[in-house]
Amino acid sequence: MKLFEAKKYLVNKERNLGIDHLSTNTKNVYAFIADQQDTTIAKITKHSFFDSISISTIKRSVRLLEYENFIQIKPCLVDTRHRLINIKP
Repeated sequence: MKLFEAKKYLVNKERNLGIDHLSTNTKNVYAFIADQQDTTIAKITKHSFFDSISISTIKRSVRLLEYENFIQIKPCLVDTRHRLINIKP
């Protein structure tokens, strides 16, 4: 697939998911959450893809995704310091 075709595919996919209005950082956080079931903010911040993004920006993106009902957050039963993040079905 050529680069422009891939970009068009991505734009259409984002539109279909309803995330096309979000910032690039928030879309990247959404993509990570979609790929990693029961993830945490700590896991997101520790991934090398997010090295150049501040923890505050990641937390802000998670709060926005929760506010807009794209994700659900539940307490971790094993470690109550963590909250598990998943895409809403």
